[in-house]
Amino acid sequence: MVGSWDASLETGIEKIDRQHRQLFEIIKQLDELKDEPKSDVVMRRMLDKLMDFTIAHFSLEEDLMTEVNYPPDPTKAMVDEHHDFKTYLQLRSAELREAGTFEIGSFLRFLEKFLKTHEFGLDRQLADWILQQNKISRAA
Repeated sequence: MVGSWDASLETGIEKIDRQHRQLFEIIKQLDELKDEPKSDVVMRRMLDKLMDFTIAHFSLEEDLMTEVNYPPDPTKAMVDEHHDFKTYLQLRSAELREAGTFEIGSFLRFLEKFLKTHEFGLDRQLADWILQQNKISRAA
């Protein structure tokens, strides 16, 4: 699946990196469930945990963009991507709640693709811009 966290994934902004590491842990837990018998209740709890964490993480990034006066175009791109991801999670959660089925393999592949494109794309652009503008220190 996504693999382990390593230095290549660091953005240089500690509060973003800390949450990304936590996100990797949640996804690792989901990955571990894929080959085990699981109840719908367990899957719903994991999806709810992922959704709650994602909302908190995206809020942090969006608040940070406001705080540092990030330019409007990349802000819109980030917010749009966050919206699309939350919508996808809501649809998967509804699918599980209504149909009682959930294809975890395809979901994990989606998460892996999203993490790679988002982390190495828009998140990295935000972090680079913040550091170049000396808006906050690396440790913040």
